Amino acid sequence: MDLPGYKFNSYLVDDDAPSVVTWRNLHKSTFGPKNKNSASDSDNDSHSSQEESKKLFQPSEHYDYAPVSGNPPHWKTRSYAFSTLGLHEEVMDFYQFMLPRPSEQAMRNEVVERVTRIIKSKWSDATVEVVGSFNYGLYLPTSDVDLVVFGKWPVPPLFVVEQEIRKANIFVPKSLLVIDKTSVPIIKFTDKCTEVKVDISFNIDSGLQSAHICKYYMNHYPVLDKLVIVIKQFLYQRNLNEVNTGGINSYCLLLLVVSFLQHHPRIRADSEDVNLGVLLTEFFELYGRNFNYQKVGIRVDNGGSYFSKVEYGMEESILCISNPLNSRNNIGWACYGMWTIKHAFECAYVTLARALLGKEQHHSSNKTVLSLIISVSDEVMAYREWIDQRWGFVPPPINAHHGPLSAVGRRQSSSSSGKGVNSGNLKRNSS
Repeated sequence: MDLPGYKFNSYLVDDDAPSVVTWRNLHKSTFGPKNKNSASDSDNDSHSSQEESKKLFQPSEHYDYAPVSGNPPHWKTRSYAFSTLGLHEEVMDFYQFMLPRPSEQAMRNEVVERVTRIIKSKWSDATVEVVGSFNYGLYLPTSDVDLVVFGKWPVPPLFVVEQEIRKANIFVPKSLLVIDKTSVPIIKFTDKCTEVKVDISFNIDSGLQSAHICKYYMNHYPVLDKLVIVIKQFLYQRNLNEVNTGGINSYCLLLLVVSFLQHHPRIRADSEDVNLGVLLTEFFELYGRNFNYQKVGIRVDNGGSYFSKVEYGMEESILCISNPLNSRNNIGWACYGMWTIKHAFECAYVTLARALLGKEQHHSSNKTVLSLIISVSDEVMAYREWIDQRWGFVPPPINAHHGPLSAVGRRQSSSSSGKGVNSGNLKRNSS
């Protein structure tokens, strides 16, 4: 399929969105024609051009963006130019900043071992496997831990395991839930010691196979993990990352980025020598403005392709991504909030494009391009520091208070200490 720029074939283009553009003609196609200087230009033409520009680019408040803090972002280690190169450098620094720390890994290992002990105390021959983003290393400080329990049961022992978790008293009150009316029944709870959210499913081997696929693409596309971490944080802070509320999960997001890289018309997606600032902006452009969700499905296997949703009977799903493990299985069916996600992506594209093309002036030395769309809260920073102190054996600063997210903002009379379990470390880029 010929995809010059992102000007897709007619059935791929969303008729309600502006034409897709390449970065070279971004200014003209997104901000309207440049002001003409000839004396023959009428005031009406100028007014029409301004009105067209307003239609294409609404101010950020129109998209319900929270005000950007006046403080420098936590990941800032140097000055960044308001350019694609500056954004590239900032994405790299943000990625390094958000990478899981050894203490965060140790803390999650402890959660896994705690659940494993409970399961094995009831069924000694059962096994507990880590799946999801914790398996392949692309998790945020606030990400869930996804577990699959394998055992010999005629039906998943959801309520038996729930009772065992209650007896062990390892959960935050009111957080323990059994969700059994779905295609994949799960147990959900928040671990009391760490405030890590845990999802437990039973005898579902597709999670391990999906993790293997993610590792394969991470090895094949060196820029994949950088883009995924940034976009995951973008979705997380807008509550658009939870499947049970119509958001997009880590697996679907990773495949969206893979498809974007597969079809990119100008770069070698398997090369590290690419500008991440350009790629991030173009990702938001593609999925926020130009992709036709109503008609087009995504397939990443065999080099990547698009297909007609109607031909495969998948037109009822907003987001349609063919599962590499089973081409007839649409893993995007649960993302019923995709229109909201598309709207957020469009807003991000608008904000980044305006900043990179000098359409907005930013006088504060603390403001950066990436911080216009992404932030890491002080509460999350305090949580990470608390994890370091308890599982990383880092002495606390003098007169500092840190604790779990629920403890931030209230005084505690005492602090606890403990040792993390470092066994079974997971290697992110192994295949």
